Amino acid sequence: MSPILVGLDGHRRMGKSLDNYIAIADSPFEMVKKFMQLPDDCMKMYFDLLTDVPEEEVESLMNGHAKQCKQRLAASVIAEYHSIEDAAGAIERWEREIGGGGRPQDIPEVVVAAADLQDGHLPAAQLLKLTNLCNSTSEARRAISQGGAYFGEDKQRFDSHDTPVEVTDGLMLWVGKKRFCRVTIQNN
Repeated sequence: MSPILVGLDGHRRMGKSLDNYIAIADSPFEMVKKFMQLPDDCMKMYFDLLTDVPEEEVESLMNGHAKQCKQRLAASVIAEYHSIEDAAGAIERWEREIGGGGRPQDIPEVVVAAADLQDGHLPAAQLLKLTNLCNSTSEARRAISQGGAYFGEDKQRFDSHDTPVEVTDGLMLWVGKKRFCRVTIQNN
């Protein structure tokens, strides 16, 4: 009998009801993002149960850098359900957008009403909450104080949570690597 595959959290079984799974119907890019979240200590089980990668190669990968190991795992599984080209393209996109700290291709736009601005500016924490990059002002303050919030094309850090930020059309905002948006100002 085969062991039960653990989910993305590394503890509970993989399952859709637990939102702890990689669907074979997911796009190759979504699959790569999920494989890259996998805890390091689960990779061996995933290789054994999901791929035909030779044991010697798996051992070599496990002794190397976890990022390369996860990318090889993702490529093997994605190639089974999509194609080798799709797998390579998805890994390249992940590297460009997330892994290498680059720019994402699909940037969500968030509309900010001109009436919400104070002389074209907003305090940094308020701006992050208004654009829904943070759920609360407290979360925004934490992100800023920990150096995990950025603005502008060159990803500048905010000086403090109450720093007035000039809000212009096309302003890029980031919180961490995975939450980002481009601001569009709506004049009333």
